[in-house]
Amino acid sequence: MTTDLSSDLAVVIQDVAARGEEAVADLARMISVDTTFPLGKGYPAFSDLMDELLARLALSTRQVDVPEKL
Repeated sequence: MTTDLSSDLAVVIQDVAARGEEAVADLARMISVDTTFPLGKGYPAFSDLMDELLARLALSTRQVDVPEKL
């Protein structure tokens, strides 16, 4: 089976262009979550956001609590 690489690339570029605003909005949501100090304070909110965003891609996630000593 052979594929036309330029055709495949054109489809990817078109898809990225069509979803560009959505991607920028998602990135803005990611970087707006405060995860600075104390370490781990904002991680649950960020993890919840990533669960939401990845679910749209039909990806499953699992949140894992890491002991503070680590």
